[in-house]
Amino acid sequence: MKRKIIVTAIILWQFGFKINAQNIPSWVIASDVNNSTVSISWYPTDPARWKDGLKSGYTVTRETLRNGGNTAFVPVRTLLKDSLWFKNNVTDDDGVLHPIGKILHSNNFLRQSNKENDVLQFNYVVFESSLDIKVAEAIGMGLVDKNIIPGATYRYTVKHNQSGQTFSIDVKCDSGTRVKEPKDYTYDFNWPDGNSLSDMLEMSKPFVIKSIMGKARPKVDSIILRWVPSSIEICRDAMVDGYEIWRGKAVDSMEMLTTVKPWSEAQIKQMPRTDTLALMTAAFVMDKGIPQGIESANMFDRAAMESNYFGFALTAADRSQLAADVLGLRYVDRDAAFGETYRYEIKTKRLQPNMPVADIWVTNEFEPMTAPQNFKIKKEDKAVTLSWYPYGETEYNSFMIERLNPGDSVYQSLTAQPLVFIRAREMKSQSVSYIDTLPANNLVYMYRIKGSNAFGEWSDYAYGHGFGLDLTPPESVSIVTGKYRKEDNSIRISWTPNTKDKDLQYHQVLVADNPDYNFSAISGELSPNDTVYTMNLNDMETDRSFYFKVNRVDSSRNIATSFGRYVFVPDHDRPSAPATIKASISEKGWVTVTWKQSTSKDVVGYYVFFSNNDPQNLALVFDKPQKDTAYSWQIDMNSLTKYLYVGVKSEDDNYNRSFLSEILQLRRPDTIAPVSPFVTNVEVKDENVVINWKKSGSVDVEKYLLYSRNPDDSLANWVLIDSVGKDVVTYRTQSDLYDGQMLYAVKAVDDFGNQSEYSNSGKVFLPFPAHKFVPKLNPPVKSKYTAVDVSWQKQSQDIKGKNIGYKYLLYRSVGSQDVMIYKEVPSTEFSVSDDKVKVGVIYNYAIRVKYENGWTGDLSEVKSILIK
Repeated sequence: MKRKIIVTAIILWQFGFKINAQNIPSWVIASDVNNSTVSISWYPTDPARWKDGLKSGYTVTRETLRNGGNTAFVPVRTLLKDSLWFKNNVTDDDGVLHPIGKILHSNNFLRQSNKENDVLQFNYVVFESSLDIKVAEAIGMGLVDKNIIPGATYRYTVKHNQSGQTFSIDVKCDSGTRVKEPKDYTYDFNWPDGNSLSDMLEMSKPFVIKSIMGKARPKVDSIILRWVPSSIEICRDAMVDGYEIWRGKAVDSMEMLTTVKPWSEAQIKQMPRTDTLALMTAAFVMDKGIPQGIESANMFDRAAMESNYFGFALTAADRSQLAADVLGLRYVDRDAAFGETYRYEIKTKRLQPNMPVADIWVTNEFEPMTAPQNFKIKKEDKAVTLSWYPYGETEYNSFMIERLNPGDSVYQSLTAQPLVFIRAREMKSQSVSYIDTLPANNLVYMYRIKGSNAFGEWSDYAYGHGFGLDLTPPESVSIVTGKYRKEDNSIRISWTPNTKDKDLQYHQVLVADNPDYNFSAISGELSPNDTVYTMNLNDMETDRSFYFKVNRVDSSRNIATSFGRYVFVPDHDRPSAPATIKASISEKGWVTVTWKQSTSKDVVGYYVFFSNNDPQNLALVFDKPQKDTAYSWQIDMNSLTKYLYVGVKSEDDNYNRSFLSEILQLRRPDTIAPVSPFVTNVEVKDENVVINWKKSGSVDVEKYLLYSRNPDDSLANWVLIDSVGKDVVTYRTQSDLYDGQMLYAVKAVDDFGNQSEYSNSGKVFLPFPAHKFVPKLNPPVKSKYTAVDVSWQKQSQDIKGKNIGYKYLLYRSVGSQDVMIYKEVPSTEFSVSDDKVKVGVIYNYAIRVKYENGWTGDLSEVKSILIK
């Protein structure tokens, strides 16, 4: 059944996998030679191709390469076994074949297309076929060839019938030979939880411990041994062979004391009939551990019946010394000396333990049994609950509880038989409990409890006392009236009296602003005879709801709470207005107003107000409050007024409206551009361009925008230079254009941001300012040789905004002559050595810059030197 559940889960799972596509072969084929047979299995690495192969199958052929003789091989077509084959040939116990049949023939897997599901089933099924040739044969991807000659070499070729693809493997028929193609390739199969079907099959098999576990109890004059076999099979063998008792003082000095067997039929007939647990174990021994009616049960029921029968027998042996003796699970070593330490082993002839068992070491000294620990008594209504830990220093098997009634001197047992608690291992650390029903409350009873162990011994008593406690609350209050009184600003609550309960202690009134929670006391402890309470509302926040309840408390502190009662308190206070308000108007006249919620808790909605011309006289935009904090509407664009005024009010649940919020002034949309200005003059003064214009004729002009454009560039657009105030009609600016024409124009902008058309343009010629680009020549210096070093400062002569190359022109003259061009110098050099000079002659030098486009700067200052 466990594997069926696992299969169902696999079929339902949807899981995605990443497959590394690098160096993945299309097919993987493997062979295994053993016992004069060759097993061939294969699979594609593409799940879609695998699914096609399940439908169309494969064809296997064989050719002889060496030493094959005349053995014939007829081509074989392999196919997925049909569902009937799986039904007739595979059972639940056939490993992974059963779930594979369920996977491939359930949920229309072969008919439906689901990429993720196909990949998932591929990983589960194909992985198993790569491990087991039986699985490979069942899904049509495996073949066992028994007609071979040992030592021969064959080539097996497999064809995928649908696509026609083929792949081969060469096999030498030497027993133990295993071959795979590709040799070093391993497919990375993936499963949702990392477990394949074979992994889950192994995990589903229960681990059965095969051993005998025992313990010893020293009694000073003897040592008692108790043990249990871990399975019913060991128990049945021991009914024939018995249990061997071995003893020693060291590991290597063991000797067998005796063999203990379950009682014979003759012994059982002589046993007393008063111990029902022993009678049950006697029946187990007489039945040889085989439950009656097991022959007609199925596999699962047989396992359950045997397990239960065996479990009951072991439980009985734990509770009764006689039952343990009947089963042969108890031995008393009366030859044990006081104070000596012994090691015991319990064996059977046919048992080979599959796990190590702790050694039974015991020192024969007195070990008292402690009383059950943490014995507590909880008071209930006419009852007490006794609780304690079932395990502590001593491991108890059963308990006996006794009670001493008021006025008595002898304890009486509360149960005819000892109490036995069957608990799971993980619950052993939790306490157990027993409820004792009492005839009345407030009468003190004494209790004691003792426990017994697997050796049939009883511990000391644990003592305690308890009594029943009244936990029944009194009859609850019914609130008759709850009314607001305007004359003294108070609320009066009245409720019904209680004539039924005689132990009332007090009443207490509770109030809350919610009918379901947060009730708190508003009164002290009122007399149990009081039925009226008045709450003064002065200095209280009344902008809230009032819900009242009344507690009735008896002498045992039991509380009965009435149903809630709502009292209406009139509200005439205005709520607070929205603290923050924002508004805007779109170009198409859509007004949007947003605000923050009012700080008043009882606000239920908001109203928006507006006016076209008077901020002191606003009208409603809509006549019903809305809960949202934003509202939009469209206004008429044909209006002579320039501004719109808006505000918001809040309204509470008593229809009180707040004062108006802050009133916002909004500018109406303006779509009419102003009249263009007129440029009257553009000229160059003091190396600046001066532009003069006449103002626009529109009265709402706020500023002017100035533009420039190069008329020689047909693709150039107007470039914004600057903006000036509405009263400015003259503007002075510098231009980066030299030795060329420049156009200037002006636009007017109104207070809504509308721009006029460009004004007329004014043209001006801007000469190249040669005086701005003059290198600074240093005084010439005579070198130690007859030469003159001429240098100038290393300052760039680049023109801002222009990428124009340049060079230096060095001028020279002799005596009083005018300087003439002497030499061209690259822009990266800043000195020249003139060695063509004579002693006693004056030489004059100057420099200027020349640009690639023909512009030249002014000549620098002339510097002279006399050669001595």
